[in-house]
Amino acid sequence: MPALYDQIGVGYAGLRRADPRIAARLVAALGPPAPLLNLGAGTGNYEPEDRWVVAVEPSVEMIRQRPARAAPAVRAVAQALPFAEGAFEAGLAVLTVHHWPDPLAGLRELRRVVRGRIV
Repeated sequence: MPALYDQIGVGYAGLRRADPRIAARLVAALGPPAPLLNLGAGTGNYEPEDRWVVAVEPSVEMIRQRPARAAPAVRAVAQALPFAEGAFEAGLAVLTVHHWPDPLAGLRELRRVVRGRIV
């Protein structure tokens, strides 16, 4: 099934920007820098720059629009993450859960691969 944002995400990076107030709260909630999984990462607007990040995004279009300085992106879906149990210290999922076909399965997968804090 093609990712929704392959269709509606054209031009997304030129139209959407991170809100600095939200970004600051996310960084604070994540705690000290630690390896981070950004699930449903999109173009990377809310990826902290003070830690090692791996982005997960199902949309080729959104991955294409990620800036060159952005974290590496893996094309995958929330309910089937290609990582070992506890591979990340922290997890982030911003403005994405409502797009997942099975939110509960996605959240279970997120908890499986993240051993620490999830925001």
